[in-house]
Amino acid sequence: MNQVLTTTVVPSRLASETGSLWELGLSLLLVLALVLAVAWLVKRTQRLTGWQSVIQVKSSLVLGAHERLLIVEVEGRRLFLGVTPQAITFLTELAGGTEPAVAATEPPDFSHYLKNMIRGIKR
Repeated sequence: MNQVLTTTVVPSRLASETGSLWELGLSLLLVLALVLAVAWLVKRTQRLTGWQSVIQVKSSLVLGAHERLLIVEVEGRRLFLGVTPQAITFLTELAGGTEPAVAATEPPDFSHYLKNMIRGIKR
């Protein structure tokens, strides 16, 4: 009789442990979904605040692996900034609200370089 009793107790205990594992898994998925929903909501509300239109990066020049120079426009003012992993340094305010002048001539394309290489080989 003890054997029958122990065999009927073990499956019910196993079933209750499996049920608690399902409850734990579903609870973790619910918390994860809640975190993702809050992150999406925060990102969406930041877009709606209009910071994108107030601060604009007009130009960027990479100086090294983590260093760069930026021209940033904030409320009509153009700022020249130095950016490193440790700090953002205000360098100067640029005069005028116009875009920087772009060179009138475009850099030579690949065909130009290829022709020059072929000429160099023939000589």
